[in-house]
Amino acid sequence: MVNNKEIQQIQHINFDICSYCNHKCNFCSNPDERTKKYMTKLVEFEKTMDNIGQYLNFKDLGEIGLSSRGEVFMNKDLSKMVKLTKEKYGFNYVYVSTNGVLFDKEKVFDVLESGLDSIKFSINAISRERYLTVHGKDDFDLVLANLRTVLLLKKNYFADLKVIISCVSDEEVDEYKSFFKKELNDLYEYLDDIWKYDLVFTPGRNKNSTLNIEAKNLPSCSFPFDRIFIDADCHLVLCCLDYFKEEDYGSLLEVDFFKLWNSDRFRQTRNMHKKHLLPKDHICYKCLNFDKNMKD
Repeated sequence: MVNNKEIQQIQHINFDICSYCNHKCNFCSNPDERTKKYMTKLVEFEKTMDNIGQYLNFKDLGEIGLSSRGEVFMNKDLSKMVKLTKEKYGFNYVYVSTNGVLFDKEKVFDVLESGLDSIKFSINAISRERYLTVHGKDDFDLVLANLRTVLLLKKNYFADLKVIISCVSDEEVDEYKSFFKKELNDLYEYLDDIWKYDLVFTPGRNKNSTLNIEAKNLPSCSFPFDRIFIDADCHLVLCCLDYFKEEDYGSLLEVDFFKLWNSDRFRQTRNMHKKHLLPKDHICYKCLNFDKNMKD
C-alpha cells in the first residue's frame, strides 16, 4: 500500500457499471444526447478494481455503489460483480439503485444471494398517470409488483437486506409514506426508508440558469477527496454530478490508479476546493449542490 495522505482520505467507491437506461425520466441527465453510453464488461470491472486495490484496503473502505446514472439491471453481469465485491475485494456494504423494472424473482434472488446489501428503488410518482409523465414509461404496476417481490425475499430469506425508495418529486414524503403503507400492507414494515430529493436541475442541463455567487462563498465539498467515481467505461471521473464528463481523468484500464488520482489536473481541482476559488466555468462551480445553495 502507498502511504499517501490523498489516498488515505478515500472512504467510498461508486462504479457506474451501466450508463444505459430503459426509462427517460424528465429530471434526469441520461436522456440527454451528451450522455455517453457504455456497459461495463466483467473483465473490465475486475481489471479496474485490481488497479485500485493495489493502493486501498477495500475491507477498511467498506462501501461501494454499483450504479449512478443508468439502470444497473441492464448489466447481465451484475450478480457476478456483486459477488466479486464481496468475496474477492472484501467490501462490507454493496448497494445499487434501480427503477425496478428489469428483473423477476429469479434474477433478483440471484443478485441478492451474491451478497447485495442494499437495493434502492427509484419511484418518482405515486400514481400511474404521474409515473408515466415522469418516467416516460407505463411501468408503475410492474415496479410495485417487483418491489413487493424484493420485500418478500427480505422477509423470507434476506433479513439484513436494506430496501429503500427514493423519489425526485414535488410531493411530500408523508404522501409517499401514506401511499406505500396502503399499497404494501404487511410488507411495509420491511421497507427501511423513503428518501425524497428536491426537483432541481444543474445549470449543465438548464441552459437558462444563471449563477450570481462569488467563488469564495462556495461551500466545501468532500467528493474530490474522499470518493472514487468510476464511469461505465472505467474512466476515473470527478463525481456523479458531472453528468457529461467535463472532468475525465483517464482510463483505469490503461493507467495506474495512483497516477490518475494524483494527476496535476485532479490535484488542481482539489486545490480549488481547498481555497474555495473555483472558476465560474468549472463543473464544480455549476454543481447542483451549489446551485441549490444559491437559491436558499
